[in-house]
Amino acid sequence: CAAVVGEVFEDRLLEAVSGLPNVRAALVRLEARGMVRRTAKPHQWQFNHSLIETAVYETLLKVRRKALHLKVAETLEGHWAGAEAAHAETLAYHFAQADEGGKALIYLTLAAEQAASRYANEEALIYFQQAVQRLSSQPEAEAGLRWRIAVGLGDVHRFVGEYGESRAALEAVLPLLDGPSLTRIHKAGLHRRLGETAQKQGDFESSLQSFTTALTYLD
Repeated sequence: CAAVVGEVFEDRLLEAVSGLPNVRAALVRLEARGMVRRTAKPHQWQFNHSLIETAVYETLLKVRRKALHLKVAETLEGHWAGAEAAHAETLAYHFAQADEGGKALIYLTLAAEQAASRYANEEALIYFQQAVQRLSSQPEAEAGLRWRIAVGLGDVHRFVGEYGESRAALEAVLPLLDGPSLTRIHKAGLHRRLGETAQKQGDFESSLQSFTTALTYLD
């Protein structure tokens, strides 16, 4: 269970995930064998070496791994209720390993948005691109989530000067505007971003057209 949680783990989380009694006593025995050690924080432990964690993890059957990752994800989600954004990367990882694609996609998007908000652009691009890849296997994903991924990816590409990539990301969700799911603000926001990107490219005719369309949606 500790190997599924990760290199650093809390004994209280292990109790919730494993459902076993006397987890702390078991950790003390593992500590005596040199496999784990306590950290400076109360209730927190870590593996003595990443190779130990990897070796233990590899002994688990895939079905067992998935079940444990799901248990960890759901336990952490409940523990971090109201503050999921701060832990979106961890939640995305465990839900992904549990093959819970819908939840993984939501938290990947949230992790990308959090990275973008602190200008960690390379990290944000990685998460947004992973989210785009997951969309292909999530046809039921809501239009609003697809919009967030597209405009987030477009914004980061534009911020780092990759205007062609920004435009492509934004144009990919233009078909969504024909449906009823997105609000006028969503639709105007997409065209406003297309206008800004085209402006950066020096394509002023397309830029003007996009800005005009955005204003039309705003009525």
